[in-house]
Amino acid sequence: MAKVAEQVYAQALFRLAEEKQNIDELYEEAEYLAAVWKRYPDFARLMSHPQIAAEDKYDMMKQVFEGRLSGDMMGFINVIIRKERYQEIMMILRSFIGQVKAYRKVGTAYVSSAAPLTGEQREQIEKRLTSVTGYHSLQMYYSEDPTLIGGLVIRVGNRVVDSSLKTQLERMAGRLSET
Repeated sequence: MAKVAEQVYAQALFRLAEEKQNIDELYEEAEYLAAVWKRYPDFARLMSHPQIAAEDKYDMMKQVFEGRLSGDMMGFINVIIRKERYQEIMMILRSFIGQVKAYRKVGTAYVSSAAPLTGEQREQIEKRLTSVTGYHSLQMYYSEDPTLIGGLVIRVGNRVVDSSLKTQLERMAGRLSET
């Protein structure tokens, strides 16, 4: 049920952004709020406390974010608080951010390699992924995993391409054990 509610609220925020033609502004504010929630979990817990009245929660939000967030985002937060959906605000914001990225055709790619990649290698990977995924651009996240031995593991959405030596050796060992 929470997943459906999160999508409904995120879709409502997206429609508002389209209607007001401020998708970029609300996207940046959603990213900002998500970062604040992640960085200050005690504030998120305080705002989720069941014994604090909705009006008091909204007043706290105004004191903290007034001048940093638009009237549209503050109004949206007010609705979230009044409807007692505050505990789901991070999921709502993430869903909204995902909808904006889909609208802009921006994807996210996670690339793991055994060793650090050069700038040129990263650029080639991004160009190749952009050409085969249909996205206009990708947010790239790189990590190192020495257990891969060599090769790459790339995840874009729910698709994974694993060309690591570790996986190839595991497959080879599996085939050898079958015979």
